[in-house]
Amino acid sequence: MKFYYVANYSDLYGDDERNFICEHDHELSKGDVVVIELSGKFVTLVIEEKFDELEVLVQRLSTKKIVAVVDTKSYLHEKEKQIKKQALLQELEAKSKEVKMLESLRKIAGNDEQMREMLSKYENLD
Repeated sequence: MKFYYVANYSDLYGDDERNFICEHDHELSKGDVVVIELSGKFVTLVIEEKFDELEVLVQRLSTKKIVAVVDTKSYLHEKEKQIKKQALLQELEAKSKEVKMLESLRKIAGNDEQMREMLSKYENLD
């Protein structure tokens, strides 16, 4: 059994963007990265959606055979970890700046009554 899909091709600069109807022996999902042969070269495409087999056969539409499915799971998993790690690092940096600032304000408040009152109000807001 063959499965048919609309897959999107976009060149490196986004100047050339095209959709192809592709066929494969196995079921694929939206977002899967696949390889087809185009003008004697291998190019990657991204699966957009399933395409009706009956429409392909009745209209005798030209299809491109998918020659490989690219396994991107481990790459995407690592990329997601890096994004989460970077977000956490930014939160840590922000909290560190806040703690350092409060420590500095506490030192100043030790010598200034008005500063001590303002700092007390600030800390009571939490």
